[in-house]
Amino acid sequence: MPTRHAAACGGVAGLLLGVFIALLTDMQVADAAYRLLILAMSGAWMGAILAMLNDLLMPGNDTDSGSQ
Repeated sequence: MPTRHAAACGGVAGLLLGVFIALLTDMQVADAAYRLLILAMSGAWMGAILAMLNDLLMPGNDTDSGSQ
């Protein structure tokens, strides 16, 4: 998986987690927006770091070609 796709998936996962937490705890809009921003950015960071780590550990594994 390319790094930009992993970052986007991590960002969306963090955003959905933040929405779930905000709805569950019934917090104010400003506090919820801050938490959504933090969780989305950290999710994108984690996705990018894990994709780069995967590229470093398995350089010969070509998953983008589609052949199995």
